Amino acid sequence: MSLAIFRQRMHEASYGENDKKWFPKWLARYADGKKPDNGLLPVTEPLVVEFSKSLLKSGTPAWQRLQGVRAVEAYRDLVLGTSEPCLKEMKTILGRFAAAERESGGPGIQDEQQIIGIIDPSEPALIQQMRKELRLRRKALETERAYIGWIVRFIRHCGSEDLQRFGESEIKTFLTDLAVEGDVAASTQDQAKSALQFCTNRFSIGNWRFWMSPVQRSLNACR
Repeated sequence: MSLAIFRQRMHEASYGENDKKWFPKWLARYADGKKPDNGLLPVTEPLVVEFSKSLLKSGTPAWQRLQGVRAVEAYRDLVLGTSEPCLKEMKTILGRFAAAERESGGPGIQDEQQIIGIIDPSEPALIQQMRKELRLRRKALETERAYIGWIVRFIRHCGSEDLQRFGESEIKTFLTDLAVEGDVAASTQDQAKSALQFCTNRFSIGNWRFWMSPVQRSLNACR
């Protein structure tokens, strides 16, 4: 998947350590809801503008929106190998907004730590990462609890916290077991799948492509 390629090329490129850490995460957010073309994410000016506006609506400060746009630009350069679309003007505008926010004492890195809050250091590293990402995206507490619950169940299903060892086969088995043995509602199975997809999209874990192939669907409309 191109997200994994991007992560690798970011590691090899001459970007700062902070960019290498955060750009893959921003790109994963950009990838939400976008259909890849031959495995590559589409990058157009309207799509990047839409992405920036969606961040604005969720309360993301300008300096982070700028970082998100720069991440898409890096993907364009490193993976797509093109200079189009030109995002210079958008970056300039966001840079001005970020400067204005700083001068007015607007949101910054300290606010990010406040949003994340307390994370239990005894939890598996992946679970800690997921909590941080969910909170930064301002997901509801119920969503965080549900998604974390499904990942914990999947870890138990696999018998290991090292999810790099597992992939499509284990995910299919897990989701199918929910439908057949667990007899869960279709919406519950969808929620489990969404949690797993959130995890794989954000953290490029393993070689998971479960959303590209069908699994046995639950026949229960509700429970």
